Amino acid sequence: MRTDTFKHILMRGTIYARMSPEQKAEMIQYLQELGYITGFCGDGANDCSALKSADMGLSLSEAEASVAAPFTSNSTDIKCVVQLLREGRCSIATSFSCFKYMAIYSMVQFTTVCLLYIYNVNLTDFQYLWADLFTIMSIAICMDRARPYKKLVPKRPSASLTSKKVLTSLIGNTLLTIGFQIAVFFLVESQSWYQKQLPVDPTDPDSVENEGDLNTAMFMLTMFQYVFAGSIFIIGPPYRESAFRNYWYVGVISLLTILDLWILLIPVGKIYSIFGIMHTTVKWRFTIFGMVVANFVACYVGERHVFPRLAIPLAKIFRLIGLGYKRLFHKHKPAHHADMPSDSVSDEKQKLTSRTSLEELGHVSQAAYDRNVSGMSLWTRLGRRTNRKPYKYLQEAMVGTNTWH
Repeated sequence: MRTDTFKHILMRGTIYARMSPEQKAEMIQYLQELGYITGFCGDGANDCSALKSADMGLSLSEAEASVAAPFTSNSTDIKCVVQLLREGRCSIATSFSCFKYMAIYSMVQFTTVCLLYIYNVNLTDFQYLWADLFTIMSIAICMDRARPYKKLVPKRPSASLTSKKVLTSLIGNTLLTIGFQIAVFFLVESQSWYQKQLPVDPTDPDSVENEGDLNTAMFMLTMFQYVFAGSIFIIGPPYRESAFRNYWYVGVISLLTILDLWILLIPVGKIYSIFGIMHTTVKWRFTIFGMVVANFVACYVGERHVFPRLAIPLAKIFRLIGLGYKRLFHKHKPAHHADMPSDSVSDEKQKLTSRTSLEELGHVSQAAYDRNVSGMSLWTRLGRRTNRKPYKYLQEAMVGTNTWH
């Protein structure tokens, strides 16, 4: 059952009929061994074992099959599979958006507090309350209310939080927001009207009041950073509908932006006293507004155009650095001897077994594959995935691989 002919049949077959419940489950498992992500639809008790074995089991009835399947459809039409794929891709895109937003929000607040702690100053209680409760919570709740996109595209979303695209986007936007905070910090200190806050009690260096020019400037900048970070990380097509179709999200972002602009540009005595911020000149308030706009434009352009293009080259550079590190500091392991530990023996057996199975599976010798890879440039080889599935080698060994799907 696991000969090369059988594997060719699995890869080329379209219809499998007259199968027992056990054979359905076995076929799912064989496809998974070849590296496929399998889905299975069933409407009866004889499909329960296959529904459990599949990566995506979908019951087309509310009878016995619905107990074994993770998903159940009210319709008996298999068109629901497309809807399930759309919902799944929308869910993972939403999860990644929320992850990046919560990560950059934490870094923004952490940087603000660290800069203020240089002079033993901190955010006021109501400033913390405004950022954590009113801004962050409302945006995080509304970000996940977007519906899936109406079309199913061939390209799949990233499935790893540590992928190069996710990390490049997160690190790049974090560095931009931190850079603008540091710029505002030094810009405040360079102003002629700036007065360094001194301890109220000369014997206690921690008795510095939080209200001051530095606290005001940092809070006015960061309250906008919390808002537009949610706008930048919201993912629309091709996995989710446009952010403008998420009316709750648009309403919350618009309301928070209006309130933040009101606090920044229109000084009100009671509002300032509640937040613990200082009255500043009109020129300085518009300077902060210019920094906010510049920060938003830089993050938006980076997220949409710069960081996606930098992801692959940066990944290759880090792989090249890692390759050089291994060649410099890691020596080759000695050949196997009779007194080698059992762990080393098992590792050598595993490597030999994996190479043998690779040659048997794809009829491609290791020497032929090495010649194929060695003909590529180093930069191209660094972009190839190291954990290629065995069925990909089988595809290369098959005749007429361009005609099958």
